[in-house]
Amino acid sequence: MKFLSAMILASLFSAQVLAAHFSPVPQMSSQNAQKLSKAAIGIINNKNVFGDSGAIKVFTFTRKSTETNLTTTKQLSFIHGATSDDNQEDFKNADVKKIVDFALFAIENQENENANEFKIARSNLTAALKAIKADKSLEVFGNQHADEDGSWNILFVFDTKTNQVLMVKIGYSGT
Repeated sequence: MKFLSAMILASLFSAQVLAAHFSPVPQMSSQNAQKLSKAAIGIINNKNVFGDSGAIKVFTFTRKSTETNLTTTKQLSFIHGATSDDNQEDFKNADVKKIVDFALFAIENQENENANEFKIARSNLTAALKAIKADKSLEVFGNQHADEDGSWNILFVFDTKTNQVLMVKIGYSGT
C-alpha cells in the first residue's frame, strides 16, 4: 500500500513539475500580437458567419526551461477542449497564406455564402500575421480540432521575450 501511495504521489508531483502554469492577462505586450487580436475580434463577434466557439485569450506562463513552445501549445490546446486526435502545427517556417487558411479551415464551408466577410477577414488576418512573422520575438503555432464537441482551429502566438501567449480560436461548437 505504501508503494502504491508513493507511486501516486510521484506521478502527481512529476505532472505538476512538467506542466506549464498559465495566468490570464488582459492583452499581449507585443503591438504586433495585438494586431492579430484586433483582426480576430471582427471574426469572433460575427458568430453567424464565423462560428459560435470563437475566443481570444491571453496568458502569461511559467514552465521548465526545457519545455518548448510546441509542448506548451499542446497543453493549452488540451485545456481548451483538444483531444489526442488533434493536429498540432508549427508555423515558424510557414507562409502567411498557409496560416490564414489554417485559421479559417473549420469554417471554410461558409466562404461561398459570405464572400465579402471572408475577404475582409482574410485581409485583416494576413496583415496581422505578416507583422507577427516579421517580429523575431514572436512564434506562431496551431491546433486543429474536429469531433462531436465541435470543429475549430486555434492560432497560438508566443512572445519569447515576455512569456506571453495569445490564443485565437475560430469555429463551431457541436457538429
